[in-house]
Amino acid sequence: MKFKKPLLAIILVLSALCLSLLCLTGCGDDTDIYANRVKVVFKLEGGTYRSTQSDVVYYLGEKDGSSKKIYDPVATSGEEMTNAEYKFVGWFRDRIEDGDRVVYRNKWDFDLDRVGDDGITLYACWRRYTYNVCYRDEDGTLNVLGEYSVEAGEPFEDYDEYDNSRAGYTSLDVYRTESGELWDENFKHPGGDEDLAVNVVVDYLKGDYKLVRTARELKSSRSGNIYLMNDIDFEGEKFAGFGNYRGTLNGNGYTIKNFTLDYANGRDGLVNNDALANDGNHNGKNLLVLSLFGNADGAKVENVKFENVTFDVNTTFNLTAGIYVAPLALTAKNSEFKNVTFDGTLKVSALPNGFDEDPEKPQLFVSTAPCYRNTDGSPFTDCAITADNQTGKKH
Repeated sequence: MKFKKPLLAIILVLSALCLSLLCLTGCGDDTDIYANRVKVVFKLEGGTYRSTQSDVVYYLGEKDGSSKKIYDPVATSGEEMTNAEYKFVGWFRDRIEDGDRVVYRNKWDFDLDRVGDDGITLYACWRRYTYNVCYRDEDGTLNVLGEYSVEAGEPFEDYDEYDNSRAGYTSLDVYRTESGELWDENFKHPGGDEDLAVNVVVDYLKGDYKLVRTARELKSSRSGNIYLMNDIDFEGEKFAGFGNYRGTLNGNGYTIKNFTLDYANGRDGLVNNDALANDGNHNGKNLLVLSLFGNADGAKVENVKFENVTFDVNTTFNLTAGIYVAPLALTAKNSEFKNVTFDGTLKVSALPNGFDEDPEKPQLFVSTAPCYRNTDGSPFTDCAITADNQTGKKH
């Protein structure tokens, strides 16, 4: 009995100490002890975790302007999160209510994504059914790029563009069933107890290309890698060609037609090109050049037709030392042209005063061959040129 009072005294002292510490933590400028910490919230969206459906909340370190990695609480704890017969498909940044339907977008990648000082709220996505966006590699193995959680009866839509996430390849915007048939846009997910996932397989082109369907798209991507998806009709508009081309153009068997080559015919249009220097008649300076692919260097052009193309030499600028015209390329180096046809008109509307009057010192050079000067024997295979040559000149 004599030990009870000292024991009671010790308990009272410890209790008083704890109360004083709590008071100190709450008596500063911030009433919330977590105000300067990064908050992470996991909303279970109907799931059950550790016998509750409440949000999982935790706080990272101090707000310091840095980005921080977070971890999936379910994966790290090893405890199961359930939701009746539904399948957990991941944590998502965005929860969008679309009528009676809830859509989850921007799936969180715990390996790559990071949290800033503003923190993050992530939403658990539960679905019984999915569409998997897939591709087959060179060995025929099916690989999944991403998945969409849906309800039975929903159509497929690649709204997060998983098809564009395969590195080193360009999606052709063509989808197929797992057996290789073209995707039926009217298809609805059948649901069922066993059919949890429907695979949608994407057609790809190796390399990084711009898929071109219109004249406007061709103009905006003319210097890069191009893959035609249909015929391109300029309907009489001007088109500047492809510059000094260094990319790959795969025409996919289509035709680019009905245009006049656009170029600057004054001082701004003159170029210097030592490869075109002409035996002392000029030194390769102040030249006007007309060609679809200019000085092709490392270019690859294949399976394309150019139809009803007009090259019109039309300049009176008197500082022009020479004019060169060639259907496909002025010069070619480390390039390849295969199965390319050109059908057009080469004409002269105006020349500078006194230009090209001395037959011993020509200044206008026209090639009806695909290339004016092939500097390294670059192959021109199955290339056909048909030109109504109204220039009176021929190289």
